[in-house]
Amino acid sequence: MHGQEHVPTAVIGLLGAAVATCVLHLAGDRHGAAALALIGPVWALLAVASARRTDVHLLFIGLVALATRLVLVGTPPLLSDDLYRYLWEGHVLNAGGNPFTTPPSAIIGLDDSLRSLVNHPDIPSIYPPLALVWFRMLDAIADRAFVAQAAASLADVGTAMLIGLAARTRIGAAWPGLLYAAHPLAVLESGSSAHLEAPAVLLLTAAVVAHDRRWPTVSGFLWALGAGTKVFPASVGPAFRQRNALLGAGLGLIVVGLAAIPVLGAGPALLTAFTNYNRHWSFNGFTYPWLGAVVGTYDRPLLVLIGVGTALYAHRVRRDPVDVWLMIAAAFLFLTPTAHPWYGLWALAPALITGRRDWALALGWSTVSYAVLSTIDAAGVWREPWWLWPVTWLPIVLALTASAMYPAAISARNGTDAG
Repeated sequence: MHGQEHVPTAVIGLLGAAVATCVLHLAGDRHGAAALALIGPVWALLAVASARRTDVHLLFIGLVALATRLVLVGTPPLLSDDLYRYLWEGHVLNAGGNPFTTPPSAIIGLDDSLRSLVNHPDIPSIYPPLALVWFRMLDAIADRAFVAQAAASLADVGTAMLIGLAARTRIGAAWPGLLYAAHPLAVLESGSSAHLEAPAVLLLTAAVVAHDRRWPTVSGFLWALGAGTKVFPASVGPAFRQRNALLGAGLGLIVVGLAAIPVLGAGPALLTAFTNYNRHWSFNGFTYPWLGAVVGTYDRPLLVLIGVGTALYAHRVRRDPVDVWLMIAAAFLFLTPTAHPWYGLWALAPALITGRRDWALALGWSTVSYAVLSTIDAAGVWREPWWLWPVTWLPIVLALTASAMYPAAISARNGTDAG
């Protein structure tokens, strides 16, 4: 299994996680956490450079993924405070409330200490049904940040192992799973920020593994669960075209529908936050900042149109769900007005399944956008400095362009290293 040559990648992952842990514990506030904007790219570069394209045991991948993430469990979630929203909504639901009809600011006395930590307290819930189940589970265990971090970490450990398993089927070696296990984006967004992408990417990756093993009912079922956790997997669904996949998807959608029952009473309010997000939110988008200057208020509709067109094209020209997934994820990242670093996980997983290291390098650089934390004012509001776009996006474009020009230097689709 060529175990020894994979030790450097594991060590880099552990050292990166340890340094990040020290930064988050010593930062004191979100200004200090901005230091990770400098650490993330170096960490990713070293992880990618050390990755040997040979096979590795899945258990080793799992142990590295577990160690790197658990080091961060218990750190202050300074990179993102979304996990407090998760805990709050789970608490409201378990208390019999409906987070779609009553925003946090309107509920006094339930858990004021937790409520005070929730971001955008005047906005109701935006999350799909199975996300709400995830939140309720977190609250049932304990409404504490470390619970959300630990749960997301365990889910991401599963993703790392499944990426390794899928990669072994497709390119003959499981090393991409180890690179995911040691990658700063995956480690930080699960072990520290506990983002909902962790369970959602896990489900979509599991659907791919089931597809590769010709378990169509299972793949369809897992895809539906993923789509019920985050919106993105819904766009990949038609790529699971094996016979009986539709049956599994139908069963999964029944589960999603049952999970939605407790909040259906909100009626039209179910879409309030989602509509607000699509109309008004933005952060460091690649295309959005300059498109508005060209087409004015038609910018967002145009981006949606291009995105839908790209998804339709992907489904037409690609038969492999992983290829479709990566193509749609790439379009999403470059078109969305709101490009938070953790959105990159949607591209990182399928890229590594196919043995592509260019995306791993590029998305490691996306952590540079955490430099915006240095601009947060006393009210907790940040501003996007003029330099944030070029220092984030230009290296990403350069890395992806270089890989397109010299694919043999990045891709493992044609085989693995000899030794």
